[in-house]
Amino acid sequence: MTRRIAKWSIVGQLIVVWWLVYAFELVPVPRIPCDPAAVWNIVRATCPVAFLDSFFHLDMPIYSVMVVNALTYAMFGLIFESMRRRTA
Repeated sequence: MTRRIAKWSIVGQLIVVWWLVYAFELVPVPRIPCDPAAVWNIVRATCPVAFLDSFFHLDMPIYSVMVVNALTYAMFGLIFESMRRRTA
């Protein structure tokens, strides 16, 4: 079970890296025509720190965002894996 929770944590870090690459690569010159509001909704859904930042205007470095997102996904993973164990 600890390996599964570690995988959830790694996924949380990779999501932050994905949005970082997306922001640096595609934002200056958008190559994919899309609605910015839709993109921000997806960011807020996948990165809880971005959701909190929209309300509290946090100034966090990217490493802190990675740690918080990894911990959040590990918490979600712990809850999900605990529920999965009970139903299986």
